[in-house]
Amino acid sequence: IATSLLLKFYFSVEAQFPRPCMTPENGSPSGFSSVLPKPVDYWVDWPRVFYDSVCTCWGNYDGYDCNQCLPGWTGQCLQSNDTTVEGNYVFHNTNVYDLYVWMHYYSAKSSAGSENNAAHRAPAFIFWHRVFLLFIEGEMRELTGNQDFYIPYWDWTRTNHCNICTNEYFGGVGQDGLIDSTSLFSKWKVRCPSQSLPDNPVYKTLPIAANAEDTMATALFDTPPFDKTSWNSFRNKLEGRFNSKTGQILEWHNVPTAANDPIFTLHHTFIDKLLETWLQDHGEATYHDTDHVHPAQRAQAYMAPFFPLRTNNYYWGRDTQSLGYNYKEHSLSHSAARNSGRRGAAGRHDCKNILNK
Repeated sequence: IATSLLLKFYFSVEAQFPRPCMTPENGSPSGFSSVLPKPVDYWVDWPRVFYDSVCTCWGNYDGYDCNQCLPGWTGQCLQSNDTTVEGNYVFHNTNVYDLYVWMHYYSAKSSAGSENNAAHRAPAFIFWHRVFLLFIEGEMRELTGNQDFYIPYWDWTRTNHCNICTNEYFGGVGQDGLIDSTSLFSKWKVRCPSQSLPDNPVYKTLPIAANAEDTMATALFDTPPFDKTSWNSFRNKLEGRFNSKTGQILEWHNVPTAANDPIFTLHHTFIDKLLETWLQDHGEATYHDTDHVHPAQRAQAYMAPFFPLRTNNYYWGRDTQSLGYNYKEHSLSHSAARNSGRRGAAGRHDCKNILNK
């Protein structure tokens, strides 16, 4: 099902990942042994900074150790014995949501001396978050045993306030200004830096339908210099107008830790819907393959910190239907609402049968 892909490093590292791919030759009890030179941009050439070998998956298999099906596929994927090698290795398990939050934290931390990172302010922003959603959606299915679970989305163009910030959904505001104590999320533990909120925020209202219409009418996916200053860029409008604006209204002032808030996931599912609609209307668009893009977000760079390894342009040309979901219609009239309503099943293919063809 899987093979070990040897990666040539620029410097010596002795580490292996994940557990099923480890061999007894490496004596590191934590999977990380050598001291790395500093400073290091950990997002560039992911995952070479940390690992000298990882799993790469054949056919329609997926997951860090290739024991799952690709998004949009299902079936009995594992058809061989456990190949885990016993050894003196110690791993500390975490819960799924903390891992999910950490993945966003890791990818959103800026490189030393710059604002660059692996998942924001550049072309990979939209597709990185699509993979991110597929990850948590798949983990929720495994956790609940409900293979028909799909993340709903929150369309903030239909309201002038956070209409899901109620106890019926994600929690209302109590008399003390904090989340209502009767909300299901009142005991929700988050890990975030201590900081003061701005007294005079730049954005004071949620995006409106006119913003969505203008963004969806943008012809170019991205433009030089491929960062937060890009002009007439669909990616930058989607990220700057909607992601940053909604984030400030909902007080996601620290981008790396924003995924702590469960509303973050519903927000990004709507961003994903807008992306899919735009891609359907712009079949000629391509992921820019240029050295002007930050190295961690270039077309052939691997998305950090995902396994198995996927390049930033891997999901370009793979529509949501092929990934096992789609968006159904709702009543909004603007173009951004087309093919929307809820994220749901598009019909998964049987992993085993396709692989054996």
